[in-house]
Amino acid sequence: HALRKSIAEKEMLLREVHHRVKNNLQVITSILNLEQDQLPAETSQIFEDTQARIRSMALVHEHLYRSTTLSQISLPEYIRDVANAAMEIYYKENITLNIAVIPIEVSIDTATPLGLFTMEAITNAIRHGINGHAVGTISIQVTLEDKPGYAKLIIRDSGQGFKEAVDKAGLGSRLMEALASQLHGILRKFNDQGAVVELVFRADPITSTN
Repeated sequence: HALRKSIAEKEMLLREVHHRVKNNLQVITSILNLEQDQLPAETSQIFEDTQARIRSMALVHEHLYRSTTLSQISLPEYIRDVANAAMEIYYKENITLNIAVIPIEVSIDTATPLGLFTMEAITNAIRHGINGHAVGTISIQVTLEDKPGYAKLIIRDSGQGFKEAVDKAGLGSRLMEALASQLHGILRKFNDQGAVVELVFRADPITSTN
């Protein structure tokens, strides 16, 4: 009885930690949003991108707070929330989202870099791919690989595609490469009726929610 009570208390404390971290990150994004309104367009864009990155991390803690295990979250729900957050931050009502993610759960060690990577890829699609078009589509797909413990994330847009020389010096590109490395992944970028970002990543252990 004492052991069960101790475990319950620790779970309650851990849940409270996730809740507070999420709230603190939301406060930071709110402050950045207030500051952003007073800045020139170029600097404002940097603040906007920073808000998006922080928001993806806050969502991890929000999902962990709501989860039953406190250690794993539903990948389809998380990816959908990250994508919707991007649409909200960048005020993009003209973009259609198509999301198809296998029903698996992943740990915080996978979810955090994967969420940041997804947010970065969506930001690039909005800023450089679909930017200037009246309407556009961003498709996000996650499938399991034949290799055990690995999955593939594909993000494609209906925009103009990558230019011949993809900008590797930009913060977004460098961040995506670093996150891919953190996930022990293989990153590919190519054009196929728009820009395609493909990441094969290690999502071990994978727990199906079926």
